[in-house]
Amino acid sequence: MAASWTQPASRAWRSPKRTCPNTFTVYKQGTVLGTKGKPADPAACQPMEDIRLRSPEPAPTAAAARSVRPKTDTKATDITLYAYGKAADAEELLTRVRDAAKSCTSYEDDMGLNPTVTALPDPDPGPADDAFAYRRELSGTAHWYRVVRSGSNVAVFGWQSLVAHKNAGDAQEEVITAQLEKLTATAGTR
Repeated sequence: MAASWTQPASRAWRSPKRTCPNTFTVYKQGTVLGTKGKPADPAACQPMEDIRLRSPEPAPTAAAARSVRPKTDTKATDITLYAYGKAADAEELLTRVRDAAKSCTSYEDDMGLNPTVTALPDPDPGPADDAFAYRRELSGTAHWYRVVRSGSNVAVFGWQSLVAHKNAGDAQEEVITAQLEKLTATAGTR
């Protein structure tokens, strides 16, 4: 069984001093970060809507969310961490999101809007166990998501850009790498 996310580990995970001093905004912590809105249509697309609304299924035992940006950039990366009691639940979340992104090209979200979805090539999970990426696009703005599992923990990295921007989709790799190192150390998968 993978190590669970503990309070001391969560303090270490939230410390930004190594790579992004003075750039963290702590949004919320607890077991529920978001709420379910109107169900996605078609229903097979619901796992992606759950990620957007920060209300994943299966429900985590603990969760935290932050926004990070390096001092040299104005683009923020939103980071949401979900801790599960067992790795199988974390695996289920990643599988549900991956299957939804691969089978849904468009859906009606909880606001009645119709974003398009594109599954992207699986990114290198780095020190983690598994990773998946997709893009959600609406009205010329793309929201990029990278969902990464390490043991019984799942981290969701999200950022946005204009579709027409020359660097659309470029991730803040230094932010993602630093957080994955902390996550895998916490999960005991390194």
